[in-house]
Amino acid sequence: MRSGIKRGSLWVTPRNNWYCVEPTGEVELLLHHFLHTHFKSDSSEDYKGRWKWWNITDFDDVAKVIRHFGEP
Repeated sequence: MRSGIKRGSLWVTPRNNWYCVEPTGEVELLLHHFLHTHFKSDSSEDYKGRWKWWNITDFDDVAKVIRHFGEP
């Protein structure tokens, strides 16, 4: 849990061979650089450029995202 966030979430959805990681709101702003630096080739967005998500195959990498999010 991270304090000071008014709007936003970090969604992790298991899929068949990967995990869909989707930050929203303020969380997206906090994680954007980290995700682009570490997982840029997996980033996607909808046709209007609104939602961004990363398809990450290794759960250890998902854990890194969660740990990074929890850092002050």
